[in-house]
Amino acid sequence: MNPLARRLHPGLWFGSLLLLLISATAMASEASRDARGKHGMVASAHPLASQVGVDILKAGGNAVDAAVAVGFALGVVEPNASGLGGGGFMLIWLKERSLPVYIDFRGKASTGTTPDMFELNEDEEVKLDERGFNPAVIGGKSVAVPGEVAGLLLAQEEFGRLNRRQVMKPAIDHAEDGVVVSEVLSAMMTDHYDALSSHPET
Repeated sequence: MNPLARRLHPGLWFGSLLLLLISATAMASEASRDARGKHGMVASAHPLASQVGVDILKAGGNAVDAAVAVGFALGVVEPNASGLGGGGFMLIWLKERSLPVYIDFRGKASTGTTPDMFELNEDEEVKLDERGFNPAVIGGKSVAVPGEVAGLLLAQEEFGRLNRRQVMKPAIDHAEDGVVVSEVLSAMMTDHYDALSSHPET
């Protein structure tokens, strides 16, 4: 059995995929910012990704299809905050069964990870790697094994209405066509130029 499938929990947990799909009125702190939708609603951290979700709903997809499509789109249009190297949570309400389903696809520590691998005694100094970086902050050992792609695809396969190609196409199109880089992403790339330029892939 897929290890991720075993982490699929019915439950009343509250999860987040950096977007909220609801069919009721969106409540905002200011009346001028209220949003209403009769057949569905999509909200995400980036307008291009939100539009992807709307388009998926209009194409006959359900809320899970839209959430998955938005998740992949965010990985392209806002990779600094929502990338394929991350993870997340998804809470799905199965109306026909009156059942909430919670999917946990956060990243997990690798098998070689130990609780004390970066621990230092008071008199010890941080040992930098061959590139001069702190391995506890930058490098393969400093990050979790991503769960984003597996989690999104599991949700879509189990609970989506459309096929994988349909929900991934908008993100692929944005990647091929290119997107405007935000000021935030531009600043982050500048700030981390040394780390990024030390790897041919980046």
